[in-house]
Amino acid sequence: MFVQPNSQRNNRGFMVETRSPALIGWLEKFVSEVSSPERTERFVEQADDVILSRNPDVARDAALVLDLHNSTRSQWRVFLLTLLEPDHHLVVPELALGLPRSIARRGLELRVLLKIYRAGHQAVLSYLNEITADRSGTEPSRDQILVYVYSRVDIWLDEMSEQVIATYYEERQKLHEGTRARRAAALAAILSDQPTSNAEASRALGHPVHAWQTALIIWSPEETLDQHHQAYTILQQAGELLGGSDPLAAPAGNRELRAWIATNDRPDLSVLTNLEEALQAAGLQLVAGLPAQGVGGIRNSHEEARAALDLVVAARSESRVSTYADLELLCLLAGRSRLTSRMVDRELGALATADKSAGLIRETLLAYLEYGLRLEATAQRLFVHKNTVRYRLAKAEELLGHPLSERKLHLELALRHMAVFGMTAPAEDGTTT
Repeated sequence: MFVQPNSQRNNRGFMVETRSPALIGWLEKFVSEVSSPERTERFVEQADDVILSRNPDVARDAALVLDLHNSTRSQWRVFLLTLLEPDHHLVVPELALGLPRSIARRGLELRVLLKIYRAGHQAVLSYLNEITADRSGTEPSRDQILVYVYSRVDIWLDEMSEQVIATYYEERQKLHEGTRARRAAALAAILSDQPTSNAEASRALGHPVHAWQTALIIWSPEETLDQHHQAYTILQQAGELLGGSDPLAAPAGNRELRAWIATNDRPDLSVLTNLEEALQAAGLQLVAGLPAQGVGGIRNSHEEARAALDLVVAARSESRVSTYADLELLCLLAGRSRLTSRMVDRELGALATADKSAGLIRETLLAYLEYGLRLEATAQRLFVHKNTVRYRLAKAEELLGHPLSERKLHLELALRHMAVFGMTAPAEDGTTT
């Protein structure tokens, strides 16, 4: 076979360009420019848009999308650093392994992971084609640059694929061992609505399924939960606050710990706000579904907690404790976000501004509607004088152009939406714009 004089085989048999001084200079300049936080985020957005367009199951899962962003970002940063070295060696960033673990824990097939890496490979090559289109005359030829960089990309993704596949199967193996496997299978059956009696589910889960069930999800917005023992401690505290049993806990992803707490009576979820300080210290957030009884309660409460978490993630909410009861109407609207945004703009009109005074008026008006249009209760809730409430409500009526008693449901829903999402509205894919 003919081998170009300026090419050689690396230790994996790939033909690569040798590193001329001009190529080394270009690589150093390239890595310096594209390593900035802004350029890195631009690359992550561009690459992951391609990946998500080809993987709708992943795109619909807000938490899994964030795992993908972390994986892409961490691999790109490390790859750029290794690109400056004369010989390739794989450095596996821990955040990149969160994605295969989450995919395995969700019961998704390996093909989902492989589709992600195939699409990612194409996205990287497209990015490199785009960024090497314009060069000065003193730089090496585009062919020389692309041959060298393409070869390093191929080697990197080839070896990373081996690592993530191994991680996926390792996680699957853990899920299929002993009691954990039986619990996982029983939970999967319940959550997929397979017929199961309370007695059968109780035996398989080691959990009093006949009781009231409250589903909780503890979520880490910044990093993996794998080493976060605080999450289990907080779950125990939640169980004590609700007056229930030891939580039935099961990891649901690289950032999530889902759990169910059984109680003899319907619990008061307002006590969960007592966990805010502990959650803040641990950098975690908690969402809760509505309490319900039996097998259906496990399934329904979890579905509601899941919907609340998706909304919290989409809104980039920093609330430490969120309940489906407070977010239900917004969750119901989440699938039609453009229509929702239109409704908010229409109902709030001049009140939908970032002005501080408008924010105070919206807060007062929402409290007034929540407390059944009672002036004194609203003033007590906001710790302000009744005259202050009167003034703000009069201003609200003036800005809205109609009495506050009209379209109360639409108005309250629009105010709740803005209280959660602020001035940004969720796009159709669940992200914010």
